[in-house]
Amino acid sequence: QGQVLTMLMSTRVALCAAAASLLLLNTSVHGSAVSASRHLPNKAEGEKAELSSSRRLQDQDAEETNVIKTNGGGGITDAISDFFFDDECDRTEKDVSRLTDLSGWMSQLDPDTLLTDVTLPGTHHSGLYELSTTVNDNDPEYKTIQDNSYGVPTEVISSALCRFSMTQSLSISEQLQAGIRYLDLRIDLDSETSTFRAFHVLFGPSVEVLLGQIAEFVREHPREIVVVEMAELVNPAATASDKLKLQQVILETFGSALIPEPADGLPDLPTVGQLQQSGTTVLVAVQDEDVEGGSDLLWSTSVFRNTFANSADLDRMVAYNEERLDEFEADRSYGSRRLSKLSWLLTPDQAYIKDYVLTGSIHELAIEANGALEKFAADNQGKTLGNVLLLDYFETSPIFDVLGLSDKSEGEFVPESGATTNAFAVISLTL
Repeated sequence: QGQVLTMLMSTRVALCAAAASLLLLNTSVHGSAVSASRHLPNKAEGEKAELSSSRRLQDQDAEETNVIKTNGGGGITDAISDFFFDDECDRTEKDVSRLTDLSGWMSQLDPDTLLTDVTLPGTHHSGLYELSTTVNDNDPEYKTIQDNSYGVPTEVISSALCRFSMTQSLSISEQLQAGIRYLDLRIDLDSETSTFRAFHVLFGPSVEVLLGQIAEFVREHPREIVVVEMAELVNPAATASDKLKLQQVILETFGSALIPEPADGLPDLPTVGQLQQSGTTVLVAVQDEDVEGGSDLLWSTSVFRNTFANSADLDRMVAYNEERLDEFEADRSYGSRRLSKLSWLLTPDQAYIKDYVLTGSIHELAIEANGALEKFAADNQGKTLGNVLLLDYFETSPIFDVLGLSDKSEGEFVPESGATTNAFAVISLTL
């Protein structure tokens, strides 16, 4: 992945260099025109004409220089910067034509259904529907890029990564309304703002904003069960105090809605009905032991069995996941309490970037992968697709048809109209 992102960076550098050349060429052309105007018609005009021409040229040069400087606020460098770099990535356009309102599908399940007998529709890097162009320089993927960046400024690198870092187009609230019940939140400490934020090389929304959307949904739909996995706290500067604050944000946001981690030796996870009746409908698992270990209301991420093909090749990803289905069946026969995840994902690799550096994206890969999901399910009819079926840009897939949830719809899906919250702000919402 580091090699892939380095290729992106190199391409971006070339584009920036081309833009700089165009600006310089533009200035050079103006200069040539100016030089031509400096030719005196004849020697008879003498020093008076030369002086008059010189003054006109000084005024013209000053005006042209001012135009270049004001185009971006600080010369050619700023002009290029404003043309190429923004503080935020452009959001992927939403296509909700496949979606319906499935905000209440779990309330229609048999209450005796075990959580381990349900396949939850899930999203990969769920919080990355919005991204800043601020790099998380603690991300191991970014460190690989940095080692091969040849001193190129971070701004050049980060602006090239949007298409290969963003994984969703719908907010958390919209995902939950559409029927998603597993959320993959990769969270890390942003030292610059002293906040915990979602990330995938680039930083996304704050953890308060993300968890707040979940809390609001659960408050409005108390019979819906939501599973949240918070992984990859990678900033070595995160102190014990920082981690305690993250724990408190989680506990205070969800309060009594948190599902307690079961005692060792419990044969099964609770039934859907038991969770609904007790009012504990949010399962939060945290990878960092310092965050998770101090509370029995937070789970270890060891409750999940993660699988990942790590390929941009569709046939390879399909074959990999077919093997995983057989393993899932074996786990079930042994009475495993772990929640198995089937990652229906294509990942950009070096070959993909080489061929599609200017047009490729995770979105394009998701469309290809999601288009093959229905056939995969039909070819493996009778097999469970894990406890979590994980997708990028899930709205481009038939996931709810495949999982038999479409008939539980409560009406039309209603997308959010514009930005309803500042995704990068720190907002505390509690149940």
